[in-house]
Amino acid sequence: MLASCEQWDSAGVAFYDDVRRRPGMYFGDPHDGTGALQMALEIVSNSIDQHLVERCSRIDVQLDDGAVTVTDDGSGIPTPARWFEQLFTTPTVDGHRPHMHVGLRGVGLGGVNALAEELAIDTVRDGRRFRAVYSRGEIEEPWRDEPTSAPSGTTIRMRPDRSIFTVGIPAHALDARLVELAYVLPRLAFGRGNDGEGLVGLVAKHAGCERGEVAHATAHEPIDIEVALAWHDGPTRIDSFANFMPSREHGRHVDGLLSAVRAAGKEAGLVAAVHVVLEDVRWGSPTTDRLVSDEVRAPVARVTRRALARR
Repeated sequence: MLASCEQWDSAGVAFYDDVRRRPGMYFGDPHDGTGALQMALEIVSNSIDQHLVERCSRIDVQLDDGAVTVTDDGSGIPTPARWFEQLFTTPTVDGHRPHMHVGLRGVGLGGVNALAEELAIDTVRDGRRFRAVYSRGEIEEPWRDEPTSAPSGTTIRMRPDRSIFTVGIPAHALDARLVELAYVLPRLAFGRGNDGEGLVGLVAKHAGCERGEVAHATAHEPIDIEVALAWHDGPTRIDSFANFMPSREHGRHVDGLLSAVRAAGKEAGLVAAVHVVLEDVRWGSPTTDRLVSDEVRAPVARVTRRALARR
């Protein structure tokens, strides 16, 4: 049997206590659904990290009776026991890429554990199955270790603490975020209708055209860039993303795209989407609505010109 997390070090205890005292600071409002949604997205982020290092091709997200269950086909959570303790009892350590956040904060599973009425972990790795259940940061069912022939992967079921979160996980908001992720992670299956379509599919949908009519180009390292463009008889529409987050007020990546489009005289009726991934992303507000990283403008303009040349 693995060692439990009943005895935390002083840093873990301090973190746990602070999260319990100030849940809104770590996850968002506990009374309008945003805090509970962020807790669910932290678990999704953990599985997407597996995809970004090419260990996971599918994530299933289910919402049932106020609890979210996230299952992936990744490589499973590694042992030994101390690694489990760090994952579920301490704040996340953000090492930039390939680690990502699909919500606004990125607190990690330690914060989720502190505020979860139920957190059940079932993970398979290297022919071993490890299972445990926590409640409000305390171990309820100690870690069990048993041999298995099951394929690797991890399932985490989480219910936000109803004594803190008066509004649970909003299904519509969770679904909307998963739809966005399916477009910017086209090689990851979410079990949704738009899986695998990428930004090309998003632009084709809004332009009312075939995928083959969409101009498309990409670039990689040090900044990953994807641009997709089409034209229709309606108003201009641009969807923009940075580090897998929607940038609803756009920013420097959109400035770069538009500079190339305007120089080509093709702005009228534009439907476009742009996504950039960079290590030191800078936002113009705490809500990540506007990207202000100047270094993305020129590379996005170059990739956009390449896409236009292929049309």
